[in-house]
Amino acid sequence: MVGSDRREQILLTASRLLATEGPAALRPDRVAAAAGVSRPVVYDHFAGRDELAAALIERYGDALLARVEAAFHAHPRDFESAVREALRTYLDCVEEEGAGLRILLGAIGHGADETRRRVHGRAIAAWTARIAKHVRLPAAEARAAAVSLTASIWALVGLWLEGRISRSRLEEIHVAMALGALDALARSRHRRTTRST
Repeated sequence: MVGSDRREQILLTASRLLATEGPAALRPDRVAAAAGVSRPVVYDHFAGRDELAAALIERYGDALLARVEAAFHAHPRDFESAVREALRTYLDCVEEEGAGLRILLGAIGHGADETRRRVHGRAIAAWTARIAKHVRLPAAEARAAAVSLTASIWALVGLWLEGRISRSRLEEIHVAMALGALDALARSRHRRTTRST
């Protein structure tokens, strides 16, 4: 098997183990046994548990960001539809990746913190650009809105995964909050610019 194929096999196995057995299963010996390879093969690709977790975070983040971007490209002139589709895409990804994604985006180990921050930063940057364009906010204000909206979706997803809110209600709440907040920001910005002229 080619090195990149072997790496992907190890990541798929680690992802499955994380979802079914939790973070304790992300030990190189456990992943090696489940993938049907030796421990040295796992170590050829990953220095240890933290590097394996970091690679999974990158993998999840890249796939999620690509899917959310595709949702926005599908609705270039309709921001509300794009937000709804991006949210559905995100929730689909959470359902598909299950507990593994939730654990990784929560707390799995300090060694993967930098990767988690980098992936989160890319998501914030993507939302910042969309918000700045839609609401015509300065970059700093658009970034603050992006941080706020991503934090709220993660909190709502937590409630959904705990069974405390339905997915459809989560979608209604988040879209209403996001669009309402952005509309209020746009009106506030318009009032400020009108007063200053």
